[in-house]
Amino acid sequence: MKTALIQTALLACLCTAVAEDKGIMRFAFPKCSVVCIQDVAMRHPATLFSSVQPDSRVTPQGSYDSSVNVFLLEKDGGRYLIDAGNDARRGALRNRLNQLGVAPASVKGVFITHIHPDHVGGLLWEGKPLFTNATLYIAREEYESWRKDGARAALGAYLTPYASRLQLFEYGKTLPAGLLPIKRAGHTPGHTCFRVALADGKEALFVGDILHAVALQVPHPEFCAKYDANPAAAVTSRLEVFSSRLLLFGAHFPFPGCGSIAPSPDSPDGRFVYKQFSPKEKE
Repeated sequence: MKTALIQTALLACLCTAVAEDKGIMRFAFPKCSVVCIQDVAMRHPATLFSSVQPDSRVTPQGSYDSSVNVFLLEKDGGRYLIDAGNDARRGALRNRLNQLGVAPASVKGVFITHIHPDHVGGLLWEGKPLFTNATLYIAREEYESWRKDGARAALGAYLTPYASRLQLFEYGKTLPAGLLPIKRAGHTPGHTCFRVALADGKEALFVGDILHAVALQVPHPEFCAKYDANPAAAVTSRLEVFSSRLLLFGAHFPFPGCGSIAPSPDSPDGRFVYKQFSPKEKE
């Protein structure tokens, strides 16, 4: 845990956070900047979650703070999105980009962690591609699993308009902006995390839907949302992300979507604790 906390503290010293507007937070690092864009503010009810351990003595209560976050990565002279949020009838991505002064046409690539409506819905505006110059990056395994999944077939409406600019990738091969895709299955068969360098020797991980309710699932990672296709695999992937000790950007972390996870020093049974990342505020 000490190593993880030291790395997070060093990153905090190297990073400046600027609240650009409501629902927008920019984290500026030496090698890039990451802007958390809140597409939708939300809470998840306790009834959404169940444990893979039938004898669990923990009972989820009430509801849990969550969010739908999209991340704008500015690196190597380009602009890239990690996921695209909800359909424009519900999500705020396009309006938030306007607030930032970011033209959708300036986005060079959109990296999809997995094919669910709150991650691909924002790809369109009035039925047409919003990101007219962007390549759409999806893990081949995720894409093929989606094609075989009748329950997700309708999401093709958001993907088909990008067919000529779709790039399917393999895990472990570096993509533009230095993003390294890592398979963390369970939520979907090809659920993908993306690793990125922030500063010399310091890295972060965009973790998609590894967590839906931080307050519940960090101390009790055995709990899964009903959206997880393979709960047992989702728990394994969650613990693998926890063990990375990296700074994490989560699609459903409470806004502004950034934090670290480490073993709790006060827990005798190996539980984890979440610490929201709090870099130095710009004066």
